[in-house]
Amino acid sequence: MPLIIITALGMLLPLVGTRAMASSEVLQSPLNRLDMRRSTKLEVAGVVPLQLDREQLDRIRDLEHVTLLDFPVEFGQSLDLHLHRREITRPWSRIVSMRKTRDGRIKEVPLDAPDIVLLGGTVIGVEDSLVSLAIDDTGVQGYMKVGTHQYIVATKPGFPPMIYRTDLAG
Repeated sequence: MPLIIITALGMLLPLVGTRAMASSEVLQSPLNRLDMRRSTKLEVAGVVPLQLDREQLDRIRDLEHVTLLDFPVEFGQSLDLHLHRREITRPWSRIVSMRKTRDGRIKEVPLDAPDIVLLGGTVIGVEDSLVSLAIDDTGVQGYMKVGTHQYIVATKPGFPPMIYRTDLAG
């Protein structure tokens, strides 16, 4: 498997920064509860199957700030999120894969930047909260800390995105 490195003038970049983009908007969450018969049983166990609304995702792609309403977290509950667009690269950054050539040398192979929306922020009205989401056309990955509750948002190939409450005693 090739090693992927993000560089800027030969230095690794930290996963911080906010992209200077368009304005702020209030939108419905691009993630909604998946309408399926087993949904209630899964949600009771701390797992919520989700569905990605690609139209809503496209609306937030160029926003610097966004308030997402009704982000589902567990059975019958949703949260409003205040998020900022995050970037892990700068305009001068290069994404490369390091490959070994036939003669044993290491060669940098440039890669296109992924088409991904990175968002970070907080839950509205909850002081002790943290939200980090990465959303693209294949799904969503993320982490949410809401007071004493913790959630992981994940997409497995071939399955809908899910949100898992990880602090439940089990």
